[in-house]
Amino acid sequence: VNLRNKINYPYRNIWVLVQHRAPSGKVSSIKAEFELARKNGEWKGRGLGDLYDHRFPVQKKMQLSEAGDHQFRVVHLMRTDTLPGIMNLGLRITRPQS
Repeated sequence: VNLRNKINYPYRNIWVLVQHRAPSGKVSSIKAEFELARKNGEWKGRGLGDLYDHRFPVQKKMQLSEAGDHQFRVVHLMRTDTLPGIMNLGLRITRPQS
């Protein structure tokens, strides 16, 4: 998961649910907590001005062995509906290095 936040994000962490739907219709999901700041309030990740970029691994050895369209959905599990300071969230899928 790639995530970008501004410094006005009011929490140290974010909980997300990453769902995957295979072409066969089988659905799997992973709940994950990502720590964006240390206990002292210092932001983790790479910062530039008031923006911070983070990369968090969710599942390192997932195999997309079925041919066809795979669907992914990411939903935050925080207590408030709107999360001020969260600018972008996306998935990065890479091939294993041999």
